[in-house]
Amino acid sequence: MIFLANFLFFTPMKRMEVVAGIICADPFGNPAAPRTPGVRFFATQRGYGDYKDGWEFPGGKVEPGETPQQALVRELKEELAIDVNVGENRNFWAQERAFL
Repeated sequence: MIFLANFLFFTPMKRMEVVAGIICADPFGNPAAPRTPGVRFFATQRGYGDYKDGWEFPGGKVEPGETPQQALVRELKEELAIDVNVGENRNFWAQERAFL
């Protein structure tokens, strides 16, 4: 099961919208909801930059003219070479963060 997390980051200079795919499976590899007993989450390890060797959910920036759903499909294809379908509002949440 893949959940779409949509975040808006604000600084005094810019606004950035990013998405992340939160991929969950039960201990047997079947799609599962996050609160399923024994659920496992898929994360990727960064190989570059300030957060090298840190863990993150796959995803990235929403490009101009893209919906968050389209951005997640594109990012998962680029980063993991997988094809996914993301429902219009299924398994989706948004969050805003302000950074000064």
